[in-house]
Amino acid sequence: RALVLEFNHRIKGAEKSDRRRDMMMLELPGILNRLISGLVRLRTRGEWDVPIDAAISHETWEGNSNSAMRFVRDRMIDVPGAKTLTPPIWRDYLAWSSDEGSYRLSKPNFYERLDQVIGARRTIEGRQYYVDWELLPPDELGYVDDTDITDD
Repeated sequence: RALVLEFNHRIKGAEKSDRRRDMMMLELPGILNRLISGLVRLRTRGEWDVPIDAAISHETWEGNSNSAMRFVRDRMIDVPGAKTLTPPIWRDYLAWSSDEGSYRLSKPNFYERLDQVIGARRTIEGRQYYVDWELLPPDELGYVDDTDITDD
C-alpha cells in the first residue's frame, strides 16, 4: 500500500532563489496537466506502474521497519518440504536480534509478523512448525543451538 520515494537531493543555499520559486510557480499549470494525464493512464491501466527505484526503496524501507523480515532474509532459507519447529526459530531470533542490536519483538508479535512474511504456522501432532522453511546453519562465530547440547 505504500509507495516509497527517496528524495536525496538537498537544495543548498546557493540554489535557493526567489527567481527559481517564481519560475516553478509558472510551471504549476503544466504540472497539473501532467498529473491529470497520469491519473487518466492509471485509471485506464487499473494499477500503479511502480518505478524500479521506488520498488527498491520500498523493499529497503520495509526491511528496515520489520525485524522479522530482516531475520528471515539473514537467517532462514526456503526449502520445499522442510518443517522447522517454532522454538528453535524463536531462540535463533533472540540471538540474532542481540547481535543486530535491533528492536526485539515480543514472542507473539514475532510469530505474527513471521506468519505474514513466510506463511502461517501449521500444527502437526500438537507441535507448531513453519513448513517449507529452515534456519540457516549456525555461523562461524560459534553460536550453538542449545537443542544439540546433551549431558553426556
